[in-house]
Amino acid sequence: MENKTGKYFKYAIGEIVLVVIGILIALSINNWNEVSKNKQLKQVYIKSLISELNNNIKTHERLLTIFDSRIDSYNKLFNTINAEKISTDSLKKAFHNADSFVGVAMLNKTAFEELINSNNFQIFEKELRDKILFYYNELDDWVRRIDKDLREIEALRLEMYMSLDLAFLAGFKNKENDQIKGWESDPNSLQFLKATNFFTRRKLMMQEAKSLTIELIETHNNIKQVLEGQLE
Repeated sequence: MENKTGKYFKYAIGEIVLVVIGILIALSINNWNEVSKNKQLKQVYIKSLISELNNNIKTHERLLTIFDSRIDSYNKLFNTINAEKISTDSLKKAFHNADSFVGVAMLNKTAFEELINSNNFQIFEKELRDKILFYYNELDDWVRRIDKDLREIEALRLEMYMSLDLAFLAGFKNKENDQIKGWESDPNSLQFLKATNFFTRRKLMMQEAKSLTIELIETHNNIKQVLEGQLE
């Protein structure tokens, strides 16, 4: 009887061990599947973030090209003004080329916002999460600073026209107001001095916006390099 009981007991223990082993194997497989799934999902998010970064880099590189073009037009205006002989046509052309609108700094954060809103951000390691969050938290401030300069540049443009004459819409554009008619070709006129002063200030603001944009592109590239290091 004891031998039979002992056999049953050993058999039961063996069955329990097999069940436990089976459970552990199943848990291990489920855990492996979850880890594998998270790795794949992380790669999808990283590629999406890198793609978005590339688009932002291209956008801000185009903005740099515009800044260079505008600064060049201001320099040509000042060179024309300071030339020994001033041609009326060249002076008018220089003023016209320097009088241009820039726009605003565009920014796309769709991929980042989708990642945050998906509640999947936890699949990223803490160190990587911190770097991504730091970058995106700083991003809005960068763009605000650039756009602030661009808005001030546009405000200077409008202020310049208003300073030439309050009726500039009729007078400046249509050349019908004697007070400002021909000001572009008269370096001694008050309007000419005001205009060149505004362009000097606009150039300084443009140079500041350019410097900020260069730093922003460098920041884009830094976080992009971090993310590319996570690609498999």
